[in-house]
Amino acid sequence: MKTVLFTKNNSLYNLWSGYKFKHDVNITSGKAEFLKQLNNKDVILGIDVDAVDNIVEFVKKTLQDFQDSKIFILANQPNFVQGKVLVSLGVKAYANSHMQEIHFNDAITTIKNGNIWLYPEFIQSMIQEIVFDSDVIKSNQNDIYDTLSSREKQITTLIRQGLSNKDISEKLGITQRTVKAHATSIYAKMGVKDRLSLVLAIQNLNV
Repeated sequence: MKTVLFTKNNSLYNLWSGYKFKHDVNITSGKAEFLKQLNNKDVILGIDVDAVDNIVEFVKKTLQDFQDSKIFILANQPNFVQGKVLVSLGVKAYANSHMQEIHFNDAITTIKNGNIWLYPEFIQSMIQEIVFDSDVIKSNQNDIYDTLSSREKQITTLIRQGLSNKDISEKLGITQRTVKAHATSIYAKMGVKDRLSLVLAIQNLNV
């Protein structure tokens, strides 16, 4: 599989030309020559973001017209926001255009193997965002749990302990029909469908 790198920046062109690639790599500054490769499934398309007017629109249109394109985006100053958008569109790699030769080769190898390559800082930012989102979700679930009545919280605890509706009815001295009604209300408030989903939703809450 060949890789075609496209840039209009002379400094970048010279930098890439000096790399000892472990793969078949062709570097071009001609847009017409580069565009000829778009419909080639056996080519990795490396694009300097500054070589096209609007990289997001370019990627979007390219992947709409040529769904099997393997696009490798290179930015002088890569940033998390732009990277997220491009990855969501379907690019196979997002990296610093001035990264070291060893990382360049690693990125190309990763794409060839059918995987996605991202620069380390991007991955770290993604992890931090996931952790933040998890904290938000956990906080929201805690807020929802607090809306349960004292009886519903009591039944939730017993469900979490693995007790059946019959066991709960006997323990609390209420009918199974009442237990089922409370459980239905709990599921609705917590946004879950069944006992297992409820247990999974509350297992990490501070309850």
